[in-house]
Amino acid sequence: MSDHAQLQFSRWMTVLTGVVAVAVALIISSISEAAEDTVLESSYLWMALNSVIPAAFLLAVLSRRATGRHAMIALGCGATWTVVLISVYLFALYQGRETISVFYIGASVMVLTIFVDFASSRFAPRRPDSELDDLTLWTLKK
Repeated sequence: MSDHAQLQFSRWMTVLTGVVAVAVALIISSISEAAEDTVLESSYLWMALNSVIPAAFLLAVLSRRATGRHAMIALGCGATWTVVLISVYLFALYQGRETISVFYIGASVMVLTIFVDFASSRFAPRRPDSELDDLTLWTLKK
């Protein structure tokens, strides 16, 4: 790919990223207005879906048994729990009842994902250190 083509691609991707960011901001703003919530609370509902990712990195760095399958199981469980909690939050909001704080959604999802990560990886055999050189905290070379 030539330098000119790369430059054109990067310009178009910059424009596309800006358009998508503005569209997401407008959607979050309209959701917060409809729910009579602050923009911070509404945006945190969307950001809660990302709270499963640090747990996968933690598993990768700390576990000698974990594989991609264990990470995918935990990410699936965490994402499902996130959707359930967001649904409960929005349903309670719609009913006019007291809701849980949106900040508890991300925290509980991260704890659940970490638990599922480590619980599922306990059933796998430990991989040899030679296979994991410089990949976990336990196999870093000094």
